[in-house]
Amino acid sequence: MKKQNFKLVLACVLSMAAGQLLAQTKPGSAKADTRNTTDYTEGNPYNNAIGLRAGETSGLTFKHFFGMNQAGEGIFSVSPNAVGLTGLYEKYVPFVSIPGLNWYYGAGAHVTFGTGRLYYVYREGNRFYNYRSNYPGFGAGLDGVVGAEYKIPRIPFAISFDIKPFVELNNASVIFTAFDPSIGIKVTF
Repeated sequence: MKKQNFKLVLACVLSMAAGQLLAQTKPGSAKADTRNTTDYTEGNPYNNAIGLRAGETSGLTFKHFFGMNQAGEGIFSVSPNAVGLTGLYEKYVPFVSIPGLNWYYGAGAHVTFGTGRLYYVYREGNRFYNYRSNYPGFGAGLDGVVGAEYKIPRIPFAISFDIKPFVELNNASVIFTAFDPSIGIKVTF
């Protein structure tokens, strides 16, 4: 079942990329792109991006530029014991020497909801025991982000690497922190 879902997502991403490649025309032609091409990312403008983020907060990500070098990013994350929503505000600064390469920084917040499938393994002597917790759990926290993104010229893909440290307080009154480095790939449109 998971392989079928992965193949479906991959097919959707590739078909969106192919559609973007076929829809592009030369600047100045009668059918040139009329969307807002404000310089969001120094020579490689795009308004939206959707893709995958792999890190401690792994999942589906959507980014939208709403002003000069300002973006909002949402991450829907899934792990074996929780699902979460993260919202980030990001500022982009272009690298002067490499068109399409930008570094960014920002901040935001997140919420997580436990799935009730927390498994613990503990050892007594030479034996291991599994313990299942039915406690669903809820957490909320603050996030920061700093990273670099490269928008590949002439094709609608962007690759990123970032560090998203966060602090979270859960309903068991436990404070959890993580460094959360990640890599990501997005289709831009």
